[in-house]
Order: sequence, then structure tokens, then C-alpha cells
Amino acid sequence: MQPIIAPIVPNAKGKEVQNLQNALSFFLDKNMIRSFDPPNQPTTDDLLKLRKLLQAESTETVFGTGTTQLVVYFQLQQKLGDNLKGMVEETTAGKMNELLKQWGGLYTTNSNRTYTVSGTIDKKKGSGMPGVIEETMK
Repeated sequence: MQPIIAPIVPNAKGKEVQNLQNALSFFLDKNMIRSFDPPNQPTTDDLLKLRKLLQAESTETVFGTGTTQLVVYFQLQQKLGDNLKGMVEETTAGKMNELLKQWGGLYTTNSNRTYTVSGTIDKKKGSGMPGVIEETMK
């Protein structure tokens, strides 16, 4: 993911919202937005419903109610306050970026990492491709 850049507000649309939604999915996957036993919130069921709503909103890249509620839970659980109402301002964006960096979720364009990908390329099932040249990409 790219760094989260504030402000991002409910009902917004676009690539910044998509990036935020990817970050929220990452936080859910890493259990950084936690569930609690009832009567506390969010429960496991609450998070499952919000994850589905987030996926639906992601297809339209809209900062809808699911995205907003997940941001609110993130803000509360990270002790950023309860008065932000799901808006991603500088403090929230900073905390999100800190956690994304800490957990390896940020994409950096000036990375010096080298990756190796190996496998077999088939033209048709069972038919190899002689002469394919191996290439290193950075």
C-alpha cells in the first residue's frame, strides 16, 4: 500500500479511499482491529459484517458506512479519541502509516529489494515454452 494521506472524509471516492480500504483490510487480517465479547463492540460478527461491507464499498472506491465504522473502531482501539467520527485526519493517517510500516504493509518505490520468481510457463496445458529467457527485475 501507499502511505495514507490525510484528509480522507466519509463519502469521498477515489484512489485515496481505495488505499485506505486496503489498509483497513490489512489491519483486519493482522487483528489490529480487534473484536470483543458482547456486550462490548465490535463483536466478531460485527467485524465480519463490516468486512463484507468494506469489500462492497471497495468495488466502488467509496468511503461508505462500513469504511467509516472500521476507521472509528481503529481510532478508538488506537486511543486516538472518540470525536473524530471516522474522518482520517493527520493523527489517524500517521498512526495507520506507522503500523503499516511496522508490519511490512507499506510499498516503497525506492526499495532496493530483489525478488526471485521461479516456475514453469506453459503455452498450453502440458506444453512448455522453450527459449523463454529468465530475467531479473528490481
